[in-house]
Amino acid sequence: MTQARSVTFSGNRAVDPHGEHGPEGPGATRCPDCTDGLGAPAPVPPDSWRGRIRANPGLHLAWRVGVFVVGLLFVLLGLALTVLPGPLTIPPVLVGLWVWSTEFD
Repeated sequence: MTQARSVTFSGNRAVDPHGEHGPEGPGATRCPDCTDGLGAPAPVPPDSWRGRIRANPGLHLAWRVGVFVVGLLFVLLGLALTVLPGPLTIPPVLVGLWVWSTEFD
C-alpha cells in the first residue's frame, strides 16, 4: 500500500512538509540562480549585431519598438483573420508571439 504525500511549492522549489529532503536540500531546481526554474537566458556576444544594437541606448530602444510593432501587426492580422473570410488565423498570431519572444521575456 502506498501513502499519499502532500507537497507545496514555494517559488521554484518544492517544499516537503515532512522534512524528507534529497542530497540537494529542500526541493530541487534546474538553475539555482534563476527564479523561473527553466535556466538562464542565452548570453549575447558583444561583437554580434544584436550586441552592437544593445550597446547603443537610442538604437536599442528603436529596435525594441520595431520588434514590438512587427509582432503587434502579426497578432492583429491573426485576430482580423478570425472575422474576415479566409484560412490561417492562428499562424500569424504564433508568428507575432515568436517575434516578441526574440526580444522580450
